[in-house]
Amino acid sequence: MPNQPTYRSILVVDVESSGQRDGVQKTHMRHDLYDALMVAFARAGIRWDTCVLEDRGDGVYLLVSPAVPKPTLASRFISALDGVLAQPRLNAVNLD
Repeated sequence: MPNQPTYRSILVVDVESSGQRDGVQKTHMRHDLYDALMVAFARAGIRWDTCVLEDRGDGVYLLVSPAVPKPTLASRFISALDGVLAQPRLNAVNLD
């Protein structure tokens, strides 16, 4: 049987107004961005290390494993990310 296509979900994350930050703030922002994503993936039960990612400086393009059901990504992951972003530490660095 010939190779079949692999269907992955594509997730694009971008930090708002990142161009208005200085170098130190951007360093913190990137660290917090990756922390938030990794924690949200873990809370949603999705293995971070199965994703293919492309760093975009102030954002990330992620190809999510084809084993992850789209409803899991759309519900559990989004809910988990919302919870992570609501944490005061992240708001102080990223959203001011």
